[in-house]
Amino acid sequence: MCSFPINIDSTASGTEIDYFDAGGALTRVFIHRVEQDTFTANGKTLVGIPFAFNIEILFDSNGNVTSSFGNGLYEKIPLPDGSLFVSAGRADFAAHPGVGFLLSPDKGNPGNIAGFCAALAP
Repeated sequence: MCSFPINIDSTASGTEIDYFDAGGALTRVFIHRVEQDTFTANGKTLVGIPFAFNIEILFDSNGNVTSSFGNGLYEKIPLPDGSLFVSAGRADFAAHPGVGFLLSPDKGNPGNIAGFCAALAP
């Protein structure tokens, strides 16, 4: 993302719906989430606008995750220059092992990463 570390604090709420087959095995999890993030780096802070997105996780008959993806807004942040950073689209979470946060989706609008990083740069 940026060439320097960024701290991210998130507040989220939402709903989860679990789907089971006739035998009681979990087959799908659907999550609708509303989140607001705050980014800090180099003594600067950016506070995002609350945004909504969906996450879907699918399981095989053995209970293993076969896909995990999100759709919707990924971030919405007013930048100091008066512009608005907006990233939206679809992300495959399995393609990002060990990553706990995505600022931009894999497909769709990644947002103005350069403007975001410039706003938090030293």
